[in-house]
Amino acid sequence: MDEKAEIKAVKRYLRQARDLDMLIHTKRAEQERLWELAEGLSSPTMGDRVAASKGNTSMQTVDKIIDLQAEIDKEIAELVDMIAEIHAKIEQLSDPAEKAVLTERYINGRSWEEIAEIVGYTVRQTLNIHGRALKHFTLFHSISLNFTKSI
Repeated sequence: MDEKAEIKAVKRYLRQARDLDMLIHTKRAEQERLWELAEGLSSPTMGDRVAASKGNTSMQTVDKIIDLQAEIDKEIAELVDMIAEIHAKIEQLSDPAEKAVLTERYINGRSWEEIAEIVGYTVRQTLNIHGRALKHFTLFHSISLNFTKSI
């Protein structure tokens, strides 16, 4: 694999956590919307759970919300593991500025301007540090950049 392809693969690998975080955020917003809809429906009674498959809209809505919460919980657990793995790999870099740039960009999801302010460099210098960090990351981790989950 040539250097450009390796760097592209590293970026894709590092973006996994941010992408999964966005997906979780979207599902939480959907869940909130469903709760708002459910609040407008009549309250289910004890016998409604059995009748849910026969058209009880309020119970069907609550069941969908519960299923969505289970999905979100599972994805949050995956996100925590993914962040820990990515963070451990970033920590193997020797340059503190490179670690900070990769952590702020790919784990904390900050903009280039925010990162530049945090590390005390210009945006251009920060982008140069990012480029170096990606090259160094590929040296440490030219290993399996096969992703555990495609988002």
